[in-house]
Amino acid sequence: MIGKTQDKEAARNIFMSSAKGLANVAAFAAAFLLTPKFHEWSIPWVMEFTVQNYGEGWAGLFWYLWWGICAAGIVFLTRATLATAILFGALAIATRIF
Repeated sequence: MIGKTQDKEAARNIFMSSAKGLANVAAFAAAFLLTPKFHEWSIPWVMEFTVQNYGEGWAGLFWYLWWGICAAGIVFLTRATLATAILFGALAIATRIF
């Protein structure tokens, strides 16, 4: 009985680590593809806000800082979304099979 429980736990751990890995790879691919477009779309507003509130001296730093914020936001949002979708998809398949 203990062996079957450990086998199930091991299989669950393998699935979870694979799902997390797949979500991470997809998230970094999405960030690589989407960050330039999102940054290009949003940077005029950020630069205008920065110059009005902090002065022109901070504009260069905020350009790079905003790039990092965009990339990190896309990575974490995509990773959370995909990890949840993979887990719910697997759960839906498992409930139909078993």
